[in-house]
Amino acid sequence: GITDQGQKLTMHKDNEEDPYITLRDPDDSDDDEAVIKSSDFVLLAGITDQEYSSVEVHVYDKSKSSIYVHHDFVLPSFPLSAAYISTDADGKGGDSNFVAVGTFEPGIEIWNLDIVNAMEPTACLGGREA
Repeated sequence: GITDQGQKLTMHKDNEEDPYITLRDPDDSDDDEAVIKSSDFVLLAGITDQEYSSVEVHVYDKSKSSIYVHHDFVLPSFPLSAAYISTDADGKGGDSNFVAVGTFEPGIEIWNLDIVNAMEPTACLGGREA
């Protein structure tokens, strides 16, 4: 077994207590970047390449002096206008981040920026009857 050679197996509650682990768990910056904080600045970029149109959500983190693409979402046609909306949608004091996007299609799409990889807008104002 494990103790046959006169050695003891030492268990530690976590890696911080283990003296043989010299590389500590690095801060997982991906978790920090997953949430748009109220201190972050949001930059929206409408992108069109031939038949493909999208909006890229860039986040500027002032405390780290870094800017990165948070995520993007596909649009049905060429983007014409965008308006950022920050609101307390759930009534619990937390900020919710939305964008209203106008395209060549009838209707204005409302996208929730806090949802990564959203397949469709949260709401659509106006538009065609189905």
